[in-house]
Amino acid sequence: MPEYISKFLAIGIRLLLQGKGQEFLEEYYNYVEKIYNYQIPLRDIATKGKIKKTLAEYKKDVQTLTKAGRPKSRQAWYELAIANGLSVGNGDTIYYINTGKSKSHADVKKTKKFYSTDMFGQTIDITKKIESAYNKWKKSPEAIKSVGGTNLASTYAIDDYARKYYNPVDIKDEIILNCALVPRDILDKEEDTFCADVSEELEYNVPKYVDMFNKRITPLLVCFSKEIRSDILIDNPKNRPYFTNEQCELVSGEPNKPGDQDTYEQLMTMEDKEIKFWKKYNLVPPFVEECGMGTWEEILTDYDRRMEEEEKSGLAAEKALYGQLLDQMTAEEIDTVIEEGTLPAAFSKIVEVDPETMDLISKAYNRGKIGNLRDFIDARTAISQVENMD
Repeated sequence: MPEYISKFLAIGIRLLLQGKGQEFLEEYYNYVEKIYNYQIPLRDIATKGKIKKTLAEYKKDVQTLTKAGRPKSRQAWYELAIANGLSVGNGDTIYYINTGKSKSHADVKKTKKFYSTDMFGQTIDITKKIESAYNKWKKSPEAIKSVGGTNLASTYAIDDYARKYYNPVDIKDEIILNCALVPRDILDKEEDTFCADVSEELEYNVPKYVDMFNKRITPLLVCFSKEIRSDILIDNPKNRPYFTNEQCELVSGEPNKPGDQDTYEQLMTMEDKEIKFWKKYNLVPPFVEECGMGTWEEILTDYDRRMEEEEKSGLAAEKALYGQLLDQMTAEEIDTVIEEGTLPAAFSKIVEVDPETMDLISKAYNRGKIGNLRDFIDARTAISQVENMD
């Protein structure tokens, strides 16, 4: 987590625990104003990227494809190290900031460039020309006609179009960096350094950092009444709303969606992965009967019966596939699921989300439970723990 968010949470969460709703909102709006006016120290707002492989290994790795057949994502801190000619080794940390102009500007982006050569041998960039022509072509009768049951436009990438209609054409992958290194001397200073203290090249992307901040704050807003909850967050200090003391009183038992808050029964029911753990080591979990779960023998009997039924029905194999897909996900892919709440295509083929419980239920086996959206949060936590150990 970026330091500027961590520092706010250290203050904000304590205010909520003390029941100081209005003070929390004041702190939030003041902090948005600081981000907006470049008053966050560069050291605090910088993203940290840890070097875990050599630059040569990284260059080789990004040329390979993911299991889904897509090129592997570029990592900003490696690209910055390469672009700036840095000598880095395993365990080094690169500090950098996003310098784009909108929240959609990623740290690093790979794009295709198209070039032709004129009669004088001069190289001409025709990227915009091809992109415009390709977008028009996709709507043409030729593109939308069915070829073997598939529209030509759905199988023709812009590369294919360029080679067919603009041959000869030189196609190159180019890396766009919307980020910049934070120099080591800034990091080593005892006093804080702000954007105003350095060149304009180190002005951070305000819309993006406000958006990142708001996404971390959103879960905390469940403490506020639904009357004002959706009106709290802002992306510009000029849009700040004002609430009365009564409106700022904290509440409980008002989740955003029914599935966001466990019932007592859900909370006190052991998950299968918990039962599997205790059974594997032949141990009895504490306080089972005290919590009203029944006896451990009854829980084991029910678990064994359900596992046997799942094995017979095919649900067990589907659970195993679900686990494999989860293990293969990268941190970036999991973050997308958590932030957007949308399952990747590979998961959507076998499960769908129960909106009431957030359980992931089988499409093929009588809506049997395969997992829960919380599994992605657990998987992301596990990745973070491994990264910290490294």
